[in-house]
Amino acid sequence: MTSRKGDDIDRRTFLIGGSTVAGLFALTACTTPGPDDTPTPPPAPEPSGGVGPDDLELLVPQPTAMRRSNWGSDPYALGAASYLAVGATQRHRELLAQPVDDLVFFAGEATSGGRPGTVAGARASGSRAASEVAIAATSGERIAIIGAGIAGAQCARDLTDAGFDVTILEARERVGGRIDSRVDDDWPLPVELGAGTLDSVTSAELIDALELADVATLAIDGAVDVRSPDGVAVEPSEVGSSTISEAVTLARRSLAGTVGDVSLETALNDLGSTPTSDDESSPTDAEWVDSAVRSSVGVEYGADASDFSALSGFDDGRRESDRLVVGSLQGYVESLVEDVDVWTASVVLAIVYGDEGVSIRLGTGESLQVDRVVVTVPLGVLKSGDLTFDPPLPTSHTVATVMLGMGTIDTVWLRFDEPFWSSTASRWSVVGGDLDIVEWINLEPSTGSAVLVGVVGGERALALAELSDDEIVVRARASLEPFLSS
Repeated sequence: MTSRKGDDIDRRTFLIGGSTVAGLFALTACTTPGPDDTPTPPPAPEPSGGVGPDDLELLVPQPTAMRRSNWGSDPYALGAASYLAVGATQRHRELLAQPVDDLVFFAGEATSGGRPGTVAGARASGSRAASEVAIAATSGERIAIIGAGIAGAQCARDLTDAGFDVTILEARERVGGRIDSRVDDDWPLPVELGAGTLDSVTSAELIDALELADVATLAIDGAVDVRSPDGVAVEPSEVGSSTISEAVTLARRSLAGTVGDVSLETALNDLGSTPTSDDESSPTDAEWVDSAVRSSVGVEYGADASDFSALSGFDDGRRESDRLVVGSLQGYVESLVEDVDVWTASVVLAIVYGDEGVSIRLGTGESLQVDRVVVTVPLGVLKSGDLTFDPPLPTSHTVATVMLGMGTIDTVWLRFDEPFWSSTASRWSVVGGDLDIVEWINLEPSTGSAVLVGVVGGERALALAELSDDEIVVRARASLEPFLSS
């Protein structure tokens, strides 16, 4: 990879003065912001677990090491993955993916029709955009790619191999985008803080590519150890998933023949109450439904039931199987662009396109003149309006950007000197109560290391993002108490 920082840009012949772009705008998803440029995330609700360092004596030991993600507050992502919000359909993804005047092309997981919200979907979208460019362009043209996530990296790989002159402009001081692999001696395996969890790598094509690059993945056993908040083992139930399915079916029937939509929360409320179990020692039906919503909507999509489309949301096609990357997914992205010209720490403020090609306004005040551009920034950045286009994008792109939702999914990795648990299941879940993190991945069975990964999404993730690392550890320890060895 040929990499250079934004402040050290080689002023080659295709760099021109910044005066060709009218007006300056705020930060895009392309470089470290200054103190006054950082987008302010929406206010998040308070974490509801109510656990503080002085509130109770925690029985779960202090972890030896902790890592966490914070995608909702990341100014270059503004969320973890896209989803179909109320009123959105797959058609909006298709519209967002459409090239504009054969000059501006789009890639990224939000434009994926088959596997949105996943590494596999983002990678495939990069190849799709590269094919579109290759059809419109002639060999040797200068192509700029905004964003060095896996979509941009795969697009760059394909276009470079096809004979194009490719330059990647990346906000961060690293490649990978929403893929963030941390490798250090404190951990027995790379810590994947980005998109490398569970359903992100389920396509056979990506699994094969990772194997060729010596990036290990592990299939995660589908069996789940379900506990009540007080640690009692609970037999899994289909009440939650079947109730959601019934509510969705009812909503579709009531809106058949219309263009209307409702949130999953509204659909569940319209369904009414479900019968309650007579067994007082078991979770109530309402608790099973809440658990299913937190898992299938919160953890998988990063959304909340109040925003998630009841009619289209579950048609988004994500999880096929559970597989975890344990071998530096970011290293794979780096390998894709090892011979590509990558400009890290480079701000892009605006894209001007027309008969003379494409002019990309940089944060240095200069402009990069190219023949065509591929935009791979996350949906959250497009929704913020910080990246501007002149002329403005077609209405179809604007509508698609507004209608699609951007969810937040975060992980908390904890390493212990030795297991405090006896469960041999790779998946843990807590039903009932109000713990902050109720979904866990146990890596001990597959790696032999005492490492647990908590996954949280939606408003819970946004709330936890406001806490310090020490506070997160306290919340995580409290959330793990149901799995203490008896």
